[in-house]
Amino acid sequence: MAYMLLDTTTNIMWHYKKQTKNAWLRLNLLPSDTASMLTPYIERGDTASMLTPYFRKLDTINIKYVNTYGTQTVNGAKTFNSTVTATRFDPTSSSATGTGMFLPAANTLGFSTNGTEKMTLNSKGDLGLYRVPGNWVSSFKVFQIGTSAYWQNNNSSIVLSTNYVATSSGDKYIENGAGSAYQQDAGKHIFYTYPFGLKDSITPNATVMMTLKSDSELQIAGTTDRGAYNLQVNGTGVWGEGAYVNGSDGNIKENIRNLDSSLNIVNNLKPVVFNYINQSVNNDTKHLGFLAQDVYQTLENKDYLGSIVRSDGETLSIAYSNIIPLLTKAIQEQQTLIKALEQRIINLENK
Repeated sequence: MAYMLLDTTTNIMWHYKKQTKNAWLRLNLLPSDTASMLTPYIERGDTASMLTPYFRKLDTINIKYVNTYGTQTVNGAKTFNSTVTATRFDPTSSSATGTGMFLPAANTLGFSTNGTEKMTLNSKGDLGLYRVPGNWVSSFKVFQIGTSAYWQNNNSSIVLSTNYVATSSGDKYIENGAGSAYQQDAGKHIFYTYPFGLKDSITPNATVMMTLKSDSELQIAGTTDRGAYNLQVNGTGVWGEGAYVNGSDGNIKENIRNLDSSLNIVNNLKPVVFNYINQSVNNDTKHLGFLAQDVYQTLENKDYLGSIVRSDGETLSIAYSNIIPLLTKAIQEQQTLIKALEQRIINLENK
């Protein structure tokens, strides 16, 4: 048998059934009730949906609505004193207010401090510090800091760049100014520069300023490989403070012999004045030297030919410093002839 009882003083309705574990069951809650007062109902086997009316009235100041099986809306700042476990956390604000996470664009996660955006992760996976990453080519993996960026376009190539973004419609300036880049590609280190340009305008072709190859060859102001030379400079000259020296200690040499006659060789050399066809500086500048083909022909039968005239398969080069011993030997031979002639003159004058 069961009974229903109304307490007219407190306006509380009670249900009484002797056969149940909790014989007396209160049927309604007051705003002053706490969560611990709900324990008897939960122990009785009520489901979550059956408790919804009670929870809606619980803690009406701080928690406006709680439903453990649906979307939760919590108003006001909340403090969690233990670990919060979830599959994900989705912010809804589109502006960088306060300190925390927000959604500056679709599928883009922003992080702000004191109301200022400091980091952005876009839908492509590009990460930007102090700015939203530029519109990089979709296949690139990008980490951008301000106008500078680190990006990868394949497994063997990475680039560090300043003030330009590689987009599907071409390379563009990020801000007004010049640009530069460093690329590591298949063992090579390549340095590029871009001239001054306007924000969002297409950059001109980059100029390769220097390349360090995997075989230790360093190419400056050019990209054409002139052969097996560790240092290659494209231009009118190289300036340096101090001497350029070659290892010349006798302890590092072998098969040493005196140089044979060179006077005839020097007499057959053909000094010329010329311009370089591809000259990076004033093309009117005149140069002095020899044609490598002429020198090759003059030294064709000498075993030291390869130390003076060299070839990369297409272009001949001259090691001018290695001609100095030939000139020295020729001068010595001339001095011997001069002294012999002087002695003949003396002998003739004494007759």
